[in-house]
Amino acid sequence: MARSGEPSWVRNLALADPSGTAPVVLWGDHALLPLAVGDEVGVYGATAKPGRYGDLEVSAGWSAAVMLSATDEVAIEIEGTVLATPAGLFIDDGTDRYQLTSGEFRMGDEVRVAGRLAGNRLAPETVATASPDPETVRRRLAALSFRAGSP
Repeated sequence: MARSGEPSWVRNLALADPSGTAPVVLWGDHALLPLAVGDEVGVYGATAKPGRYGDLEVSAGWSAAVMLSATDEVAIEIEGTVLATPAGLFIDDGTDRYQLTSGEFRMGDEVRVAGRLAGNRLAPETVATASPDPETVRRRLAALSFRAGSP
């Protein structure tokens, strides 16, 4: 709730560049931007202040500008598992993960998706049910290492 009593939004994230990582708090309409992990974001006119845990955080409120960088689109095809997260639906092939921008998917669906990739967002153009290759699954499982007593 904003000070005026109107509904408002807040979103916490981390921005990283070669110099390090900084916690960022997006306020109001900035918190509604459709961001995905790996997106390039520019934050202008924000303030830096101590956060709730004492570390320095960037606060982007009404006087700041938050820009999502445009990226070129490429055509891709990926086969993987649909994952539901608080950030939305993703397809994961065990190596790469992309946010699905549209479509009717359920957690755990095994699908083959062809579409347009912009940054980390995949706009599906065709979707087909996929059956994982048992040998590929065995190889991936064999590559995992388990330690006794670990969860």
